[in-house]
Amino acid sequence: MQIPPPALKATLASPNPRAPDWQAGQRLEAQVVRGGAAGEQTRVRIGDQELSLRLPAAMPPGSRLSLEVVRMGTQPLLRLLSQTPFVQPSTGQAGIGPGTGAPTALTSLLPAQGSQAPLLAALWALSRDPGATAALPGSVQAALKDLFGRLHTATQATRPKGLREAVLASGIFHEAALALGQGGAATAAGDLKSALLSLATQLRAQRRPGGQGNAAGQRRPGPGAASADTGPAHRLPATATSTATSSARAMPQAVAFPTWIIGSAREAAPPRAGSTPSPQARLTTDLSTPGRQALLDGLRTSTDQALARLAMHQWSAVENAESGQLRWLLELPLRSGDGVDLLHLLMERERKRSAPDQAPVWRAEMALDLPGLGPVHVRIAVSGDQVGTRLWVGDENTAARVRRELPKLREALEGRQLKVRDLGCTPGEPPEQQHPVRTRPVLDDRA
Repeated sequence: MQIPPPALKATLASPNPRAPDWQAGQRLEAQVVRGGAAGEQTRVRIGDQELSLRLPAAMPPGSRLSLEVVRMGTQPLLRLLSQTPFVQPSTGQAGIGPGTGAPTALTSLLPAQGSQAPLLAALWALSRDPGATAALPGSVQAALKDLFGRLHTATQATRPKGLREAVLASGIFHEAALALGQGGAATAAGDLKSALLSLATQLRAQRRPGGQGNAAGQRRPGPGAASADTGPAHRLPATATSTATSSARAMPQAVAFPTWIIGSAREAAPPRAGSTPSPQARLTTDLSTPGRQALLDGLRTSTDQALARLAMHQWSAVENAESGQLRWLLELPLRSGDGVDLLHLLMERERKRSAPDQAPVWRAEMALDLPGLGPVHVRIAVSGDQVGTRLWVGDENTAARVRRELPKLREALEGRQLKVRDLGCTPGEPPEQQHPVRTRPVLDDRA
């Protein structure tokens, strides 16, 4: 079965006895299990399945492939998007297998990641304080203005087109867009990760001679700040030793907050495959207290934390893809009339169906913490023309307010020709959901 040119060719060597649950346009991540010569059978693993492909070039075991489903059927059509050969380690690194770069990357990202809230608070304050902005170097001013200009508004996110644009520009698809060539490169250049990288570059160029200290521009989380170990996203696999687990739990606590953040910021649990959204409240700043260098140091710290957290979200998407799941967890910073709020968004497609002819179930979960409302969780499930929506809120007054608006929501959904199967609002937090996803170990406890 040939993929028509100009795409790279990937041929299924034989019909798959168990039809995979794929959809046209779906991206797949595969790992070569047993290599073969060009045009010969190459055994690959996609999720929990092993398939034989005929590839245009020989790929050694451990190599990674990015594929796209062109068409379904007894022999699905696949397009080969990219291939990364596995390089055998040198003699001095014997015993290191494929994918070992991931634990190394995760280990470095885990202590560095932190909430975007401090950076977003600074962006908003600087946009309203020309004097504080004028004290910064011109290159930093330009990078800050560019980043702030790329933030979508809350009003835009309430419309389908605007929400889609905000998701695509969130930065989680940055490298995937670059891999698509010229058109994708233009998309990647306009996303938030590109702007964050540019800002980080300009801020690092302003380091003090002799390195950066902590005293001037940063402070450690105070007693009011929650520990990063706030949920299952932060826990290591059961095989890890207790010492390794304790070390990993302690790592995110090294994250520093700028001195100009008012109040205690709740640390955001590191996102991993299987994580669910968590609400993060808006922060406020006092830019009258720090000097120029302290402000630069704090901005650099906050930018690096935001970049590391974005990379953690990208790793979680990779881990989901390797398990054969369509699941994305991402953060959307949204501007409003009086500040910038964070919307933590999860989108996923249910893998199992109760009947072969049943429409797939798509789920979306959102978490946010808005001024005057408090933490709000929303879960939406759509299957065909049926929809269910349930909200959980932390404040009883907010719950009563939301319940009064539910009839309008039902009317709006039915106006879209949808059958509302569930609709309600409950005080408190939503029940935990089990997401059995294989994750990479963060620490290697082997001697």
